[in-house]
Amino acid sequence: ATMVARVAMARRVALRARSRQGTAPQLSRASHCRATASAAEERPLDEANWRRKHKYAVKLAYDGGNFAGFQLQAGVVSPRRTVQGELERCLTQLTGAERAVLGVGGVGRTDKGVHACAQWVHFWAEAPLRAGGRKLMGGLNGLMDADVRCHDVKEVPPQFHARRSALQKEYRYYIDTGPHLDPLRRHTALHLHQHLDMGALSEACARFEGMHDFSAFANSIRDRSARQTTKVRTIAQCTAEPTESGVVIVVRSPGFLYRQVRNMVGTLVRCGSGKVGPEEVTRLLEGQVPRSRAPKAAPAHGLVLHDVTYPSFVWDMDYCAKRGDDVYREILELKGIDVSFESDSNDSEVG
Repeated sequence: ATMVARVAMARRVALRARSRQGTAPQLSRASHCRATASAAEERPLDEANWRRKHKYAVKLAYDGGNFAGFQLQAGVVSPRRTVQGELERCLTQLTGAERAVLGVGGVGRTDKGVHACAQWVHFWAEAPLRAGGRKLMGGLNGLMDADVRCHDVKEVPPQFHARRSALQKEYRYYIDTGPHLDPLRRHTALHLHQHLDMGALSEACARFEGMHDFSAFANSIRDRSARQTTKVRTIAQCTAEPTESGVVIVVRSPGFLYRQVRNMVGTLVRCGSGKVGPEEVTRLLEGQVPRSRAPKAAPAHGLVLHDVTYPSFVWDMDYCAKRGDDVYREILELKGIDVSFESDSNDSEVG
């Protein structure tokens, strides 16, 4: 008994000594498990950042008909096929890098069914790719399915970000008009039996240009991490141009809200068909018409991410190496936005 008491006393003395030295208190088994799991989640990210040595950008074109959008569907039990998932599958084979190291990010998270011919995507690699990454194009096109292709590969500075470095994104919506549907364009253009009034259509388009609150033209986003706090956007161009088979709506902006372009096109179609006047656009922008009365979004298959504009210096390795973090400020100045507004100024998802 005396020995047991001495051992117990020694333990209490040791605990008090460790307490005075600032030793962390003992965790319960449950707390210890949670802390271990949390650390395990953090370590791969820290390790991935350390392993990211070389950055590249690829330009993709794809038929969005058989994709559930661009972005990988994380946390879904049965994830559907996405452009990002297809790209990552091939990049892991060609570069040997894990998904956490790749850090894939696209200029626009196009929605299900939306097409693209200028989807720029950045990613990281642990080792430099041969010929500055130019040989990667052949490897990607040999592995990816036929509905997505790589058209360009560039080695880029660490400051390059496919979405945040973009100054303008151009979306085009194709509408075919006439009595008969062209079966060769049924997956790439909206078909309307009636012709549209180009005068009314052009006037309605002009009302979208400039800075406005586009709350009436935005759908809600389920992904909380991608939700935008402000609905104010600046439309640099919104025009209706005649084509041999109908009309194409061209919209350019630094960033868009979720399904903003398709909602805009839905309103423009009603204006062009004479169901409402061009002044309906102004009423929606000014909140005079409830969001519930806004026209239905145009179908996804007519929409194409057509072009992206970047400042020339984001491709210049030497310039970015000299300027460092000042590159980010230069991009923001070209966009005409504040640093505090930057995180919400680009599109989180379009379609």
